[in-house]
Amino acid sequence: MVFRKRGYRLIRSFNDLTDPALQEADGMIAIGKFSPSQIKELAHLQKNLAFVDSDTLSDGFSCVTTDFNRSVVQVIEHFRHQGITDIGLIAGEEKTADRQLGLIDPRFRTFKQHMTDLKLYKARNVYIGDFSAQSGYDLMSKAIAELGNDLPHAFFAASDTLAVGALRALQEANIPVPSRVQLISFNDTAITKQVYPRLSSVTVFTEEMGAQAFDLLSILLAQPQDYHPRMIKLGTQLTIRESSY
Repeated sequence: MVFRKRGYRLIRSFNDLTDPALQEADGMIAIGKFSPSQIKELAHLQKNLAFVDSDTLSDGFSCVTTDFNRSVVQVIEHFRHQGITDIGLIAGEEKTADRQLGLIDPRFRTFKQHMTDLKLYKARNVYIGDFSAQSGYDLMSKAIAELGNDLPHAFFAASDTLAVGALRALQEANIPVPSRVQLISFNDTAITKQVYPRLSSVTVFTEEMGAQAFDLLSILLAQPQDYHPRMIKLGTQLTIRESSY
Protein backbone atom coordinates (compact mmCIF):
# COMPACT_ATOMS: atom_id res chain seq x y z
CA MET A 1 0.00 0.00 0.00
CA VAL A 2 1.00 3.62 -0.54
CA PHE A 3 1.25 4.17 3.24
CA ARG A 4 3.89 1.49 3.77
CA LYS A 5 5.82 2.45 0.64
CA ARG A 6 6.36 5.88 2.13
CA GLY A 7 7.45 4.57 5.52
CA TYR A 8 4.22 5.00 7.48
CA ARG A 9 2.51 2.43 9.69
CA LEU A 10 -1.23 2.16 9.21
CA ILE A 11 -3.51 1.96 12.25
CA ARG A 12 -7.14 1.00 11.58
CA SER A 13 -9.95 2.03 13.88
CA PHE A 14 -13.64 1.27 13.32
CA ASN A 15 -15.63 3.96 15.15
CA ASP A 16 -13.41 3.57 18.22
CA LEU A 17 -11.95 6.95 19.03
CA THR A 18 -10.77 5.70 22.44
CA ASP A 19 -8.01 3.65 20.85
CA PRO A 20 -4.82 5.04 22.47
CA ALA A 21 -2.86 4.37 19.28
CA LEU A 22 -4.84 7.14 17.59
CA GLN A 23 -3.45 9.66 20.05
CA GLU A 24 0.05 8.84 18.88
CA ALA A 25 -0.67 8.94 15.14
CA ASP A 26 0.90 11.60 12.92
CA GLY A 27 -2.38 12.10 11.08
CA MET A 28 -5.79 10.63 10.41
CA ILE A 29 -7.92 9.81 7.35
CA ALA A 30 -11.61 9.54 8.19
CA ILE A 31 -13.71 7.51 5.76
CA GLY A 32 -17.48 7.86 5.52
CA LYS A 33 -20.18 10.36 6.45
CA PHE A 34 -19.84 12.37 9.64
CA SER A 35 -22.08 14.76 11.56
CA PRO A 36 -20.77 18.22 12.60
CA SER A 37 -20.30 16.98 16.17
CA GLN A 38 -18.26 14.01 14.95
CA ILE A 39 -16.07 16.25 12.81
CA LYS A 40 -15.36 18.42 15.86
CA GLU A 41 -14.56 15.32 17.90
CA LEU A 42 -12.17 14.03 15.25
CA ALA A 43 -10.50 17.43 14.96
CA HIS A 44 -10.04 17.56 18.73
CA LEU A 45 -8.42 14.15 18.62
CA GLN A 46 -6.18 14.81 15.62
CA LYS A 47 -5.42 18.18 13.98
CA ASN A 48 -3.81 16.54 10.93
CA LEU A 49 -7.01 15.30 9.38
CA ALA A 50 -8.40 14.49 5.92
CA PHE A 51 -11.73 12.97 4.90
CA VAL A 52 -12.78 10.48 2.24
CA ASP A 53 -16.36 10.34 0.89
CA SER A 54 -17.45 13.49 2.75
CA ASP A 55 -17.38 17.09 1.57
CA THR A 56 -15.76 18.75 4.58
CA LEU A 57 -14.17 21.71 2.81
CA SER A 58 -16.62 24.18 4.39
CA ASP A 59 -15.66 22.72 7.78
CA GLY A 60 -12.04 23.58 7.14
CA PHE A 61 -10.72 20.11 6.29
CA SER A 62 -9.36 18.63 3.10
CA CYS A 63 -11.33 15.83 1.52
CA VAL A 64 -11.59 13.42 -1.41
CA THR A 65 -15.01 12.91 -2.95
CA THR A 66 -16.61 11.23 -5.96
CA ASP A 67 -18.04 13.16 -8.90
CA PHE A 68 -21.64 12.10 -8.34
CA ASN A 69 -23.06 14.69 -10.72
CA ARG A 70 -21.24 13.59 -13.82
CA SER A 71 -21.74 9.92 -12.92
CA VAL A 72 -25.52 10.19 -12.79
CA VAL A 73 -25.75 12.34 -15.90
CA GLN A 74 -23.63 9.77 -17.75
CA VAL A 75 -26.03 6.98 -16.75
CA ILE A 76 -29.07 8.95 -17.87
CA GLU A 77 -27.45 9.87 -21.16
CA HIS A 78 -26.46 6.25 -21.74
CA PHE A 79 -30.09 5.20 -21.40
CA ARG A 80 -31.23 8.02 -23.66
CA HIS A 81 -28.71 6.90 -26.27
CA GLN A 82 -30.54 3.56 -26.25
CA GLY A 83 -33.77 5.44 -26.98
CA ILE A 84 -35.07 5.15 -23.40
CA THR A 85 -36.64 8.25 -21.86
CA ASP A 86 -38.73 6.63 -19.11
CA ILE A 87 -36.04 6.15 -16.48
CA GLY A 88 -36.62 5.18 -12.86
CA LEU A 89 -34.48 5.56 -9.75
CA ILE A 90 -33.96 3.19 -6.83
CA ALA A 91 -32.20 5.26 -4.18
CA GLY A 92 -31.17 4.95 -0.55
CA GLU A 93 -31.17 7.24 2.46
CA GLU A 94 -27.80 7.67 4.15
CA LYS A 95 -27.02 8.66 7.73
CA THR A 96 -23.89 9.92 9.38
CA ALA A 97 -21.73 7.41 11.25
CA ASP A 98 -23.35 8.36 14.56
CA ARG A 99 -26.83 7.88 13.02
CA GLN A 100 -27.77 11.40 14.15
CA LEU A 101 -28.12 13.10 10.78
CA GLY A 102 -29.98 12.00 7.65
CA LEU A 103 -28.38 12.87 4.32
CA ILE A 104 -30.05 13.47 0.98
CA ASP A 105 -28.34 11.26 -1.60
CA PRO A 106 -26.52 13.54 -4.09
CA ARG A 107 -27.35 10.98 -6.80
CA PHE A 108 -31.04 11.65 -6.22
CA ARG A 109 -30.48 15.40 -6.39
CA THR A 110 -28.65 15.13 -9.71
CA PHE A 111 -31.11 12.61 -11.13
CA LYS A 112 -34.06 14.85 -10.33
CA GLN A 113 -32.37 17.99 -11.64
CA HIS A 114 -31.12 16.49 -14.91
CA MET A 115 -34.35 14.65 -15.67
CA THR A 116 -36.30 17.84 -14.86
CA ASP A 117 -34.08 19.84 -17.21
CA LEU A 118 -34.89 17.28 -19.91
CA LYS A 119 -38.61 17.51 -19.01
CA LEU A 120 -38.53 13.76 -18.29
CA TYR A 121 -38.78 13.66 -14.49
CA LYS A 122 -41.67 11.74 -12.99
CA ALA A 123 -41.83 11.49 -9.21
CA ARG A 124 -43.77 8.23 -9.45
CA ASN A 125 -40.69 6.56 -10.98
CA VAL A 126 -38.51 7.30 -7.93
CA TYR A 127 -38.38 4.87 -5.01
CA ILE A 128 -36.29 5.53 -1.90
CA GLY A 129 -35.46 3.21 1.01
CA ASP A 130 -32.27 2.22 2.79
CA PHE A 131 -29.07 0.94 1.25
CA SER A 132 -29.63 -2.81 1.37
CA ALA A 133 -30.45 -5.66 -1.00
CA GLN A 134 -33.74 -6.23 0.81
CA SER A 135 -34.68 -2.60 0.33
CA GLY A 136 -33.83 -2.84 -3.37
CA TYR A 137 -36.07 -5.90 -3.63
CA ASP A 138 -38.93 -4.25 -1.75
CA LEU A 139 -38.72 -1.00 -3.71
CA MET A 140 -38.64 -2.70 -7.10
CA SER A 141 -41.49 -5.00 -6.06
CA LYS A 142 -43.49 -1.92 -5.11
CA ALA A 143 -42.69 -0.26 -8.44
CA ILE A 144 -43.80 -3.36 -10.34
CA ALA A 145 -47.07 -3.52 -8.41
CA GLU A 146 -47.85 0.19 -8.63
CA LEU A 147 -46.74 0.96 -12.18
CA GLY A 148 -47.72 -2.23 -13.99
CA ASN A 149 -47.29 -1.76 -17.75
CA ASP A 150 -45.95 1.76 -17.11
CA LEU A 151 -42.87 0.37 -15.34
CA PRO A 152 -39.88 2.33 -16.71
CA HIS A 153 -37.71 0.60 -19.30
CA ALA A 154 -34.58 1.50 -17.32
CA PHE A 155 -33.62 1.99 -13.68
CA PHE A 156 -30.58 3.53 -12.06
CA ALA A 157 -29.88 2.00 -8.64
CA ALA A 158 -27.79 4.15 -6.28
CA SER A 159 -25.75 1.19 -5.03
CA ASP A 160 -24.83 -2.34 -6.08
CA THR A 161 -26.72 -3.87 -3.16
CA LEU A 162 -29.90 -2.01 -4.09
CA ALA A 163 -29.49 -3.22 -7.67
CA VAL A 164 -29.04 -6.85 -6.60
CA GLY A 165 -32.33 -6.76 -4.72
CA ALA A 166 -34.07 -4.94 -7.58
CA LEU A 167 -32.79 -7.52 -10.06
CA ARG A 168 -34.21 -10.36 -7.96
CA ALA A 169 -37.61 -8.66 -7.82
CA LEU A 170 -37.64 -8.25 -11.60
CA GLN A 171 -36.67 -11.88 -12.12
CA GLU A 172 -39.33 -13.15 -9.72
CA ALA A 173 -41.90 -11.10 -11.64
CA ASN A 174 -40.66 -12.65 -14.91
CA ILE A 175 -39.61 -9.25 -16.24
CA PRO A 176 -36.57 -9.86 -18.46
CA VAL A 177 -33.39 -7.85 -17.94
CA PRO A 178 -32.27 -6.09 -20.10
CA SER A 179 -34.82 -6.67 -22.88
CA ARG A 180 -37.71 -5.17 -20.87
CA VAL A 181 -35.89 -3.28 -18.10
CA GLN A 182 -32.27 -2.17 -18.21
CA LEU A 183 -30.45 -1.77 -14.91
CA ILE A 184 -27.32 0.17 -13.95
CA SER A 185 -25.94 0.33 -10.40
CA PHE A 186 -23.31 2.37 -8.56
CA ASN A 187 -19.92 1.51 -6.96
CA ASP A 188 -19.02 -1.56 -9.07
CA THR A 189 -18.10 -3.86 -6.19
CA ALA A 190 -17.41 -7.56 -6.73
CA ILE A 191 -21.09 -8.46 -6.33
CA THR A 192 -21.92 -6.92 -9.72
CA LYS A 193 -20.19 -9.87 -11.41
CA GLN A 194 -21.70 -12.52 -9.13
CA VAL A 195 -25.30 -12.18 -10.33
CA TYR A 196 -26.94 -12.97 -13.65
CA PRO A 197 -27.10 -10.99 -15.74
CA ARG A 198 -23.99 -9.24 -14.57
CA LEU A 199 -24.71 -5.67 -13.52
CA SER A 200 -23.62 -2.61 -15.41
CA SER A 201 -22.29 -0.18 -12.82
CA VAL A 202 -20.58 3.12 -12.24
CA THR A 203 -17.04 2.21 -11.23
CA VAL A 204 -15.75 4.20 -8.26
CA PHE A 205 -11.98 4.15 -7.78
CA THR A 206 -11.85 3.68 -4.02
CA GLU A 207 -8.15 2.81 -3.80
CA GLU A 208 -7.28 5.97 -5.68
CA MET A 209 -9.46 7.96 -3.28
CA GLY A 210 -7.45 6.58 -0.38
CA ALA A 211 -4.15 7.37 -2.10
CA GLN A 212 -5.25 10.93 -2.84
CA ALA A 213 -6.32 11.41 0.78
CA PHE A 214 -2.88 10.26 1.91
CA ASP A 215 -1.28 12.78 -0.47
CA LEU A 216 -3.40 15.54 1.04
CA LEU A 217 -2.37 14.47 4.53
CA SER A 218 1.29 14.31 3.49
CA ILE A 219 1.17 17.91 2.27
CA LEU A 220 -0.44 18.98 5.54
CA LEU A 221 2.24 17.20 7.58
CA ALA A 222 5.03 18.77 5.50
CA GLN A 223 3.63 22.32 5.44
CA PRO A 224 1.42 22.77 8.53
CA GLN A 225 1.82 26.57 8.62
CA ASP A 226 1.14 27.27 4.95
CA TYR A 227 -1.53 24.64 4.31
CA HIS A 228 -4.97 25.53 2.98
CA PRO A 229 -7.77 22.93 2.90
CA ARG A 230 -8.66 21.61 -0.52
CA MET A 231 -11.02 19.12 -2.11
CA ILE A 232 -10.17 16.50 -4.72
CA LYS A 233 -13.11 15.21 -6.73
CA LEU A 234 -12.40 11.98 -8.59
CA GLY A 235 -14.18 10.98 -11.76
CA THR A 236 -15.82 7.62 -12.31
CA GLN A 237 -16.24 5.19 -15.19
CA LEU A 238 -19.45 3.69 -16.55
CA THR A 239 -18.82 -0.04 -16.92
CA ILE A 240 -21.39 -1.73 -19.16
CA ARG A 241 -22.27 -5.39 -18.66
CA GLU A 242 -25.22 -7.62 -19.51
CA SER A 243 -27.87 -5.80 -17.45
CA SER A 244 -27.90 -2.94 -19.97
CA TYR A 245 -26.95 -2.49 -23.58
